[in-house]
Amino acid sequence: MRGLKALVIIMGALIVVGFAVVVVTLVNRSGVNSSASRDSAPSPRTQATTPYKTRIPIPAGSRITETSAADGRLIIRLTLGDSAAGTAGAAGAARILVIDLATGRQIGTIDLPEARP
Repeated sequence: MRGLKALVIIMGALIVVGFAVVVVTLVNRSGVNSSASRDSAPSPRTQATTPYKTRIPIPAGSRITETSAADGRLIIRLTLGDSAAGTAGAAGAARILVIDLATGRQIGTIDLPEARP
């Protein structure tokens, strides 16, 4: 009888511990974080809903030919006209602008001159 009583107590303790593990796992997966981790990195939802206003200069005579967004960046491809192609080479050259979607800042420019035979 003592063995059965000890077995029931041990199994009861295991049930309580297992239930605690399930509760902790659910809380962690629900996205409830400690205040330290919330302060260090804002969630993507917060970044996406925080409004900002920015101005990206586009050379005169150029036109936007393609845009795409991936990995938190906006890629804008411009076809440069005669006046805008100055440093890139010739008319028909292209420029790619890389914009950070979280801040709206331009983080890079790639000039693609037209190939000459």
